[in-house]
This record gives sequence, C-alpha cells and structure tokens, in this order.
Amino acid sequence: MQTFVAVGGELTFVIDETLERRWGRRISTRGHDRDPLASSQQRAMATSGRRWLVVTLVITPPWTQRSWALPVLSVPAPTPEVSRRLGRRHKTVPPWARHMRRVMRRWLPTIEMTVIGDHTSSVLELGRACARRGVRLIAPRRRDAALDAPAPPRLAGTNGRPRVKGARLPTLEHGRKAQQTAWQRVRVRWYDGRRRQLEVTSGTAVWYRIGQPVLPVRWVIVRDPTGQLEPRAYFSTCPSARPDVRQALDHRNHL
Repeated sequence: MQTFVAVGGELTFVIDETLERRWGRRISTRGHDRDPLASSQQRAMATSGRRWLVVTLVITPPWTQRSWALPVLSVPAPTPEVSRRLGRRHKTVPPWARHMRRVMRRWLPTIEMTVIGDHTSSVLELGRACARRGVRLIAPRRRDAALDAPAPPRLAGTNGRPRVKGARLPTLEHGRKAQQTAWQRVRVRWYDGRRRQLEVTSGTAVWYRIGQPVLPVRWVIVRDPTGQLEPRAYFSTCPSARPDVRQALDHRNHL
C-alpha cells in the first residue's frame, strides 16, 4: 500500500459488510443474513451465505476520474446463530472493525489514514479507538443523537470532580431546521458522473457516554436544496479538520 502514498499524502479506506452467496455442507460459517441488494426500506430480505467484513483502499487511477475500491483486508463476520452453532464467542461488527483498524495502523504506522464506514461504524468505542491511533473515522450520525459542548474551563477554588462535558447542544435535526443555521453550497460528483449542488453546515461537539471519556468530533449535515434527497448527518473524529462534504459522501459510492 506504500505504492499509493504520494509525498505528504494520505490513504483513504472504506469498511463495509458483504454477503458471499454460497451453499454447501462443508461451509461451516454459512448463515442467513440480510441481503442488501434484495432488501429495501420497506422490506428486508435474508439470503443464505457467508458474511464478510471487508476493508478496501480507495484510489483514483490516472486514466479515469472514477475512484476504485481495492480490497486489502477481510475477516469472516458470522451471525450470532452461526457462532452459537460453532461454539464460539460471538463478535459483533464494531469490535472486528476496531481490530482491523489496529492491524492497518500496524502496517502503516506513519501514514495519515482516513477510514469511512456506514452506520455500524457509528460507535463511541470505535471512534475513541481510532482517535487514539491517529486514524480519522468518518461515519453517518443520527440526526436526533445527543451532542454536548466541551467542558468549560475549571475555575480556581472549585470543589468536586472536574466536568467532562458542557451543556447539551441542540440535536442535528433541530439545527437543520433552525432558521439561523448558515449553509454553504458545494458541488459534488454524483453517481452518474455529473455535478450536483448540495448545502452543508458543520460544527464541533463532544460525544459522551456515562463512564467513558468524551470524544471530540466534528459533525456535518448535508441537505439537498431541491428537497429530492433525504438530509444526512456525518461525524469525524478529527474536529480540527476542515469539513469536506465530498469525502463524507464518498462512502456512498463505494459501500
């Protein structure tokens, strides 16, 4: 993978689940799982096969303007029923993803790295693990999720334990509907290769859960000014980075 790193550049990875549709008595990890190709928002379809968690490297060859996703690492991610049948301790997708990111950082200890995931990557523990290892995680975020302001400076002479977070912030859905929200218009390359105009707004906050350290994040809301597309929200574990809606939306073209 060092071949794809330019001087001072970075690598972008996409992590997602895939279903290998195979049958056979000797395939011990085969189970029934949701089929993303046959399912819709109204109806979920299950298909027999092997579920894999795959990490792909996103590159843009010089002879084309389309990005390619090259598989570089994969692990089987069986369903809970398959794990029970095999007598193994079941491991969900976020722990597998955390382990795979740790392996990638061991392979590339000095390279700036960005990992883009789907909703299964929107986990606090996974975000904190990426932040500790210097990996930028970008994933969707629920628009009704709770976010907080950073803890205010501690005043001299204050008793008790220091605060870990500040006041509760309005939800991203509330910010999307607020009249005073400032939107910036950007043009991004869409599925058909054409340019599409979207509106984006961004800010910083901390993600907190009781008993766990806070995670500073940058949140991004993207909406279609024509109203044809559903608004989406994302977060990044690098709050100081400039919000780039092109990178946030890039996962939709590779997952």
